[in-house]
Amino acid sequence: MSLGGRFAFIRFSVIFLLGSLAWSTKPRSLFVSDHATELLGPQFNDNIGRGESTMYIVDKLMLCFWYDVVAWFLSILNSGVLLAYLGLTDLGLVAVALIPAVYLQSTYIPHSKGTCQSATSWQVSNASEESWFTVLAKLRNPADPDPEGICDEYVANWICTIFVM
Repeated sequence: MSLGGRFAFIRFSVIFLLGSLAWSTKPRSLFVSDHATELLGPQFNDNIGRGESTMYIVDKLMLCFWYDVVAWFLSILNSGVLLAYLGLTDLGLVAVALIPAVYLQSTYIPHSKGTCQSATSWQVSNASEESWFTVLAKLRNPADPDPEGICDEYVANWICTIFVM
């Protein structure tokens, strides 16, 4: 298999991950911005608003997904110079779009699903009696809130973003 063929195969595989990431992140980010009064208050981590808006900007435009589709198509052309330019663009895109989003999310999301077992007490401040995941769960489903499930969703999304990088 040629260099362009391997590059195209890897890129095609990443398209599915980026698509899944984009379509799962957008509704969460929009929900948080729609309930900013409850979810972005001073009692919670300052980076929540920035992290959610950064993920929304990256996913609203689906910048990474559409770039990857175009780059996949171009990689089929099997030009070494073109592949080098695509690689540099990949590096820039990861540095500008994904790394800041992952960093911001890492400040308010646990780094493993096991930690989500204590989602109701995750980063509870003195100004609040409830964790951010508890408040988010109550807003999403007041009848049956599931902070652990929501925490699991966020951790899975965060890990997927790291994997894509």
